[in-house]
Amino acid sequence: MRINNLGDPDFVDPSIEDQILAIAGIAQDSIPNGEQGIFVTSGRIKNLTTSLDFGDPVFLSKTGGLTNIRPSEGVGGFVAGDWILMIGVIARSEENPTFKDMIIHLDIQGQL
Repeated sequence: MRINNLGDPDFVDPSIEDQILAIAGIAQDSIPNGEQGIFVTSGRIKNLTTSLDFGDPVFLSKTGGLTNIRPSEGVGGFVAGDWILMIGVIARSEENPTFKDMIIHLDIQGQL
């Protein structure tokens, strides 16, 4: 999520450099439009419900969601000029090893 020019949380479009640079964190839970929520900038998001596997890297998808596929031209809607943003990695929960956590590691990895 980023903070838009109205001061509100908003999705990040990986084709717009200013939005990539304005990344504020990851929403801990789904946040409906116009609502408030908790953002995580480091540490862990605990007990995720996800199909991603332990050890999977997590990237910003072209639609503003999350994916374990590293962006590249022609994959997942990415084109030349889009930005690659790593969000983190899926890890085993420290509290319950059957649950998944995401360790947050925000990293702008470059431009396609």
